[in-house]
Amino acid sequence: MVNDNLATMDPKNFTMAQLKAELERRGLPMSGTKKDLIARLQREDPSGGWVDDVAQAETSDTIPKKTDED
Repeated sequence: MVNDNLATMDPKNFTMAQLKAELERRGLPMSGTKKDLIARLQREDPSGGWVDDVAQAETSDTIPKKTDED
Protein backbone atom coordinates (compact mmCIF):
# COMPACT_ATOMS: atom_id res chain seq x y z
CA MET A 1 0.00 0.00 0.00
CA VAL A 2 1.39 3.40 -1.02
CA ASN A 3 1.24 6.26 1.44
CA ASP A 4 -0.86 9.10 -0.02
CA ASN A 5 1.44 11.62 1.65
CA LEU A 6 4.43 10.58 -0.47
CA ALA A 7 3.48 12.76 -3.43
CA THR A 8 2.90 15.79 -1.22
CA MET A 9 6.11 15.58 0.84
CA ASP A 10 8.18 18.74 1.10
CA PRO A 11 11.75 18.07 -0.09
CA LYS A 12 13.06 20.45 2.58
CA ASN A 13 12.03 17.84 5.16
CA PHE A 14 14.42 15.23 3.74
CA THR A 15 17.78 14.80 5.41
CA MET A 16 21.06 15.46 3.64
CA ALA A 17 21.75 11.72 3.79
CA GLN A 18 18.47 10.95 1.99
CA LEU A 19 19.14 13.53 -0.70
CA LYS A 20 22.72 12.37 -1.19
CA ALA A 21 21.59 8.74 -1.46
CA GLU A 22 19.17 9.68 -4.24
CA LEU A 23 21.82 11.73 -6.03
CA GLU A 24 24.24 8.79 -5.79
CA ARG A 25 21.58 6.42 -7.12
CA ARG A 26 21.14 8.72 -10.12
CA GLY A 27 24.87 9.17 -10.67
CA LEU A 28 24.78 12.89 -9.87
CA PRO A 29 27.24 14.98 -7.84
CA MET A 30 26.50 14.87 -4.12
CA SER A 31 28.26 18.04 -2.99
CA GLY A 32 26.68 21.31 -1.93
CA THR A 33 24.06 22.64 0.44
CA LYS A 34 20.65 21.07 0.95
CA LYS A 35 19.23 23.73 -1.37
CA ASP A 36 21.82 22.77 -4.04
CA LEU A 37 20.99 19.06 -3.74
CA ILE A 38 17.26 19.68 -4.06
CA ALA A 39 17.80 21.96 -7.07
CA ARG A 40 20.01 19.32 -8.73
CA LEU A 41 17.35 16.65 -8.26
CA GLN A 42 14.65 19.01 -9.55
CA ARG A 43 16.71 19.72 -12.71
CA GLU A 44 17.26 16.00 -13.23
CA ASP A 45 13.59 15.10 -12.68
CA PRO A 46 11.33 18.17 -13.10
CA SER A 47 8.22 16.00 -12.71
CA GLY A 48 9.09 15.65 -9.02
CA GLY A 49 9.13 11.86 -9.17
CA TRP A 50 12.41 11.93 -7.26
CA VAL A 51 10.49 13.10 -4.16
CA ASP A 52 8.47 9.89 -4.18
CA ASP A 53 11.66 7.87 -4.81
CA VAL A 54 13.35 9.38 -1.75
CA ALA A 55 10.26 8.88 0.42
CA GLN A 56 9.80 5.29 -0.73
CA ALA A 57 13.47 4.51 -0.17
CA GLU A 58 13.12 5.77 3.40
CA THR A 59 9.99 3.68 3.91
CA SER A 60 11.59 0.54 2.49
CA ASP A 61 14.57 1.02 4.82
CA THR A 62 12.26 0.81 7.83
CA ILE A 63 10.31 -2.25 6.67
CA PRO A 64 11.88 -5.50 7.89
CA LYS A 65 13.22 -7.58 5.05
CA LYS A 66 12.10 -11.18 4.72
CA THR A 67 14.70 -13.86 5.13
CA ASP A 68 14.70 -17.53 4.25
CA GLU A 69 14.01 -18.23 7.92
CA ASP A 70 10.68 -16.32 7.85
